[in-house]
Amino acid sequence: MNLDEIRKEIDKIDQALAPLIEERVRLVTKIARFKEGTRIPVFDEDRERKVLKNVEKLVASKQLREVVSESFQALMDVSKKYQLKEIER
Repeated sequence: MNLDEIRKEIDKIDQALAPLIEERVRLVTKIARFKEGTRIPVFDEDRERKVLKNVEKLVASKQLREVVSESFQALMDVSKKYQLKEIER
């Protein structure tokens, strides 16, 4: 594969990921509203630990588990930030 072909493959993956991330953010918004109504803290360390553990099980390549886990951690960090913004509205 040449560089352009590899980038086209990445573009295909991005096209699949973007709607999934968008749906995740919609659900995060619902979680924010629920947490606000019940005064549950946005950060739930146990939940994050479970999510990351489950994600690591889904990654076939041991070599890539760390980078995938870090990507999900970043996604959860953005989600927490978004939840806090939603609660402040």
